[in-house]
Amino acid sequence: MPGDTLVMNKQRLRTETPVSKTLIRNRNEPEFWRCRITPDSHQTHQVRYLHDDGRYGLASLATHIVERLVENPTYVNISSQENYWRHTAFENRTLWNLAISHVQPDRRSRDV
Repeated sequence: MPGDTLVMNKQRLRTETPVSKTLIRNRNEPEFWRCRITPDSHQTHQVRYLHDDGRYGLASLATHIVERLVENPTYVNISSQENYWRHTAFENRTLWNLAISHVQPDRRSRDV
């Protein structure tokens, strides 16, 4: 839903990109890892990145974050963006997990 927060799946970054655990740990500001679903995202498929206030698609934002973390980024291909993002209103489950389970949000969940 518009206004909901998504968080980068850091575990996925470590296993499928050149980003190391140390690089992830060094970026401790929460907004670096978060985006918010925009009111028109059902039409544009875009989110607002909380770190720079830019608008991105989920795959392009995941790529953007990886490119900021590695010193000499080579071509980074984020092909399954639904596994790179977790939804804070759904116990931080991945978007892929939510899509296949058809769950309803727990609006009492905290933005963690």
